[in-house]
Amino acid sequence: MLNFINFIVNSIPPLARKLGYAGLIPFVGLALMVQLAPTPVNYVSAESLAGYGAMITAFMGALHWGVNLP
Repeated sequence: MLNFINFIVNSIPPLARKLGYAGLIPFVGLALMVQLAPTPVNYVSAESLAGYGAMITAFMGALHWGVNLP
């Protein structure tokens, strides 16, 4: 199983892998701000985190529909 996962990860082009990991930066940054920022800022951070998550979910759903269209 581990060899299969390594094969999948290694078959992704390096630029695409780096861009995928870069997409985690807003999630991690906003989650840290929600936990560590003072009260008015953490509310804005929480709303931004929820909005960014919704945007990524909508994008992944659009990819799903785009692949299935003829």
